Amino acid sequence: MFLKSLTVIVFFAAVAVLVLSYRQQRLEMTNEMARLHHQIDQSRQKMWDLQVKIADHVEPPALAKAIDRAHLKLESATPNAGNPVEPTPPAKGGNPGARPHAPQNRPSSLTQARPHRADD
Repeated sequence: MFLKSLTVIVFFAAVAVLVLSYRQQRLEMTNEMARLHHQIDQSRQKMWDLQVKIADHVEPPALAKAIDRAHLKLESATPNAGNPVEPTPPAKGGNPGARPHAPQNRPSSLTQARPHRADD
């Protein structure tokens, strides 16, 4: 009887250790997932900031002239470049200059007035 009780206690102790180890692995994986999501959000935010900076410095007429001067034959990066789609009007009270997936709580330099440059 003593041996049977000892076997049951050892078995349940082993199961408890196994369950605790699985729980610890789950917590570690959840922590790693949260860290990676935070890193992805930071990278996405940096990418949006760079896109805003690029948009601030690129002027379509000057860019078209530079492409013509260099005699470049560029292909469209968008699949519907030959068939432009009309933009949908913003919802009532919406911000027409807002990017659809950008965080809305940060001020965008696109919505701020650009200073007049001498070469404009």
